[in-house]
Amino acid sequence: MRLIFFVLAMAFAAPAAHLSAAQVCEGCPVKKLRTTRIRDGKWRRDIALGKGISVQDAELIVRSVRRSTISDKADAREKKWPAIDAETLTQINVSEWVDVITSKPWSYVRQAGARYFDVIEYSGRITVVGLIDGRLERVESITIDP
Repeated sequence: MRLIFFVLAMAFAAPAAHLSAAQVCEGCPVKKLRTTRIRDGKWRRDIALGKGISVQDAELIVRSVRRSTISDKADAREKKWPAIDAETLTQINVSEWVDVITSKPWSYVRQAGARYFDVIEYSGRITVVGLIDGRLERVESITIDP
């Protein structure tokens, strides 16, 4: 019984490894992503940064999520997108989903000169955010079943 308790305690005490979806397979090489600590006053959060994500990008996105200053598309209420929770953010990547989203008929029109990011939460939810003319806009909310 003590051994089980010890193993469980160690599992919960160990920091979570940040893996991309492509790295979750048997025999796939696992490479740890670089992380950064984002601070907002006394609040802080460690975030894994995908390739091509700067610390400045991460700071802008995480602080905007925490302060609820990301704007939504006009039809966000109609789609009933859940709020992004800054407490559950784990990773930010250059978006791979924006190409899928913009390929659907009558969907989001990709903005010229905009940069798009995948903001990933513990739950597996991915929120695609666009940096358009200096402001952040939520483009889509996708839930990936584990």
